[in-house]
Amino acid sequence: TAKNITPRTGQQWMQLFINTGNGPAWEGFQYAVNRVSPGSKAVLEVCQGGWKWKRLAYVDYKLQGNQLMVTIPRKLLGLAGKPVSLQFKWADNCLKDGDILTAWTNGDTAPSGRARYIYQQ
Repeated sequence: TAKNITPRTGQQWMQLFINTGNGPAWEGFQYAVNRVSPGSKAVLEVCQGGWKWKRLAYVDYKLQGNQLMVTIPRKLLGLAGKPVSLQFKWADNCLKDGDILTAWTNGDTAPSGRARYIYQQ
């Protein structure tokens, strides 16, 4: 981020949405990190379709100044033994009740609006 990341408080803090192309999705994303506020570990959830999520695992994260690092084992994303190919989006204090349009009007997203970053191994 441009400035130091604020402390984790309340809902919708530094959420990460991941699209692997497998399974039910919300707006194309099958996984979410920090949709539920984290404690000492972040919560990884899998989409059950629409804005319905199920806790899948607790994952490690580290906050250092303007950087947030999350460790997600490949097997949790269904990518064990496969080249990694995914899309992802960060959202901070913006997604209300699963309404993707709030990514345009509230908080911050990276990339902006409905765009996504792409990573291919």
